Amino acid sequence: MSTNLDELIEECIQISQEAYRRGLISASGGNISARVLGENKVIIKRTGASFRNMKRSDIIIIDLDGNVLEGKGKPSKEINMHLGIYKVRDDVNAVFHTHSIAATSFAVVGKEIPLVTVQGLKILGKCPVVGYGPPGSIELAEKTKEAFKDKSVKVAVLQSHGAVAVGKDLEEAYNYADLLEATAQIAIYSMQIGKPLPIPY
Repeated sequence: MSTNLDELIEECIQISQEAYRRGLISASGGNISARVLGENKVIIKRTGASFRNMKRSDIIIIDLDGNVLEGKGKPSKEINMHLGIYKVRDDVNAVFHTHSIAATSFAVVGKEIPLVTVQGLKILGKCPVVGYGPPGSIELAEKTKEAFKDKSVKVAVLQSHGAVAVGKDLEEAYNYADLLEATAQIAIYSMQIGKPLPIPY
């Protein structure tokens, strides 16, 4: 991840558009943020901005207390969820909140995504379910923060809502979100065929 603010914003724009093309996020559903290394700053999508054609004016710069430093419009309504994770995880510099179809399908029934592939199990390790809280609420932010206090947690599903992935930078968080969605898709397909075999790992 770049330590330069302008480069970080450009990286966020590009990865947001790629996440839209991949189907991890819908037009304006979900949100992405990144911590500016060495500074009390976080960049985050503004409310209502479309990932499909994300541009610089769609990025808001805030501090870790949620105060807007630069940009027009309101930060994503999940701002407290993002900031809560950063406050308990000094190893996390990027947060992806997605509404991808397969991962969210497990979320809406309140089930962990079975990590049925070697890659999913080895790389992600586990995928806890965060109990329900209204979107954008302090309740949801607090429950998510509690789940991510465990530094081994890289991904989680939000009951009846979507999924969250974190990483040391935007690329890593994107890769975890992508792997989680692919694993969820494989789990759904494989369970239609039979019972997934245990992985001897």
